[in-house]
Amino acid sequence: CCCENGSDTLETGLNVEKLCERANNYCKTNHLTASCQPSTDPGRYLCAYTYYKSLSIDKSKSLFVHVPAKEVYAIQDMSHALKEIIFDSLNQLYNSKF
Repeated sequence: CCCENGSDTLETGLNVEKLCERANNYCKTNHLTASCQPSTDPGRYLCAYTYYKSLSIDKSKSLFVHVPAKEVYAIQDMSHALKEIIFDSLNQLYNSKF
């Protein structure tokens, strides 16, 4: 844990599996190369610290998305996938249709 008296494990309240599923379906339908998968490893140093702090403030609204290098997926494809993840995250938070 990176914070005094902090929990060893924190998880987002968002349905990450559903976010990835919907983003992957969007990419497949639109013939985009990007794909998503859930992870329990936010990385080290700044990524992990930022995500942990966000979760400790409000885990119901916290999400961390690692974006790969531009050599892995086309930037435009990643942009579309990220837009879908953001849109669906907002839907989960405010429409509760998931």
